[in-house]
Amino acid sequence: YNALSNQLAVMFLAKDLQSPVVAVSLAIGLTSRDTQLLDWTDVGLTGVARVNVMIPNGAPAWIKLMATNQVAHTAGIHSITVASTPISVDRTPPMAGVVRNVARSGTTNLAFQSD
Repeated sequence: YNALSNQLAVMFLAKDLQSPVVAVSLAIGLTSRDTQLLDWTDVGLTGVARVNVMIPNGAPAWIKLMATNQVAHTAGIHSITVASTPISVDRTPPMAGVVRNVARSGTTNLAFQSD
């Protein structure tokens, strides 16, 4: 997930030994069961899905893939897989720290000492 462009890339392998896969769709939700962030979107059969989606700061984003094979396409039966863990985005910038080049607080800068 690229937090600057809000683009998510997902790699997948969808296959069925009995009937060819004819469609793969992707959805993203705040739980493992909803599609609140991104409704089902056809992502093709290339094995790489790229979608633009804004994932809220700190919220869990559950990725789901739905594969449809040739037989199920007419029967309306699909296979859905949900990611085992959600992704989470932390958009807060890092806190600036202080770098000290000293052995202990209040002493002379070590880089400028000589024997």
